[in-house]
Amino acid sequence: MLSSELMQKLPEEIIVNNIAPFLYSKQNKYLLNDIRSYYNETQLLANLYYSEFNDTILLYDLLRFCNRGQIHSAIMNDAFENILRRNLTLSKKEKKYLTAYRLEFFVNSIGHNPSWKIKFLWGLLTPIERNVFINRVLFNLEN
Repeated sequence: MLSSELMQKLPEEIIVNNIAPFLYSKQNKYLLNDIRSYYNETQLLANLYYSEFNDTILLYDLLRFCNRGQIHSAIMNDAFENILRRNLTLSKKEKKYLTAYRLEFFVNSIGHNPSWKIKFLWGLLTPIERNVFINRVLFNLEN
């Protein structure tokens, strides 16, 4: 957010023509739905997992879900690759880089800062994918 001091230094024309339109423009309905579902499903996930399990188990289950059942395999499933490519930084990377990234960041260091990794993956999933994951957890279904 721009501070009031900075806003006072800007010419009124820039504020009116370049900044104000973005302050009042409607957000995409899909994006708003995604934000709502992210928040609500994160709360539900916390209730499901943290009563009996911990972050590392949740991360392990998320990794299995994203890679369609495999976690320690050196081969990354196309589905997991597509999920990682939703991240702007990773979107243009080669598959070889993404495979190494998955192994290094998620698999080899699964216990290091799992909370951040969970939020990262959870945010990359679509509302439908998050819903499928929660249903599998609730009904104890296999990937």
